[in-house]
Amino acid sequence: MRRFFWIRLSIFLRQSRWGFALLALWFALGTIVFYGFQQLSLTDAFLTAVYFRVQPGSLWVLYAFWGQCVLFGIVVSIFILQALQRYIRRKDAACLPAK
Repeated sequence: MRRFFWIRLSIFLRQSRWGFALLALWFALGTIVFYGFQQLSLTDAFLTAVYFRVQPGSLWVLYAFWGQCVLFGIVVSIFILQALQRYIRRKDAACLPAK
């Protein structure tokens, strides 16, 4: 049972790598924006970009709003694509002729 968990986890991570890459890109760009425009230290900019700190101002409101949209879209698309791939595999397996 444990072996199958690790196999399924590695397949999930491999198939979802572009979604995780987009998340990392979003947080990296957020860190750069907060570091450059709000003159925060690099640590504070990173913590703000990953939503562990809140900064007053319109930049934070804009980042938080679009971050919710981006994060929700990426997470939902990852799980929808996983479910769609499983459905297609089952459909293909059901269409194979019996030996």
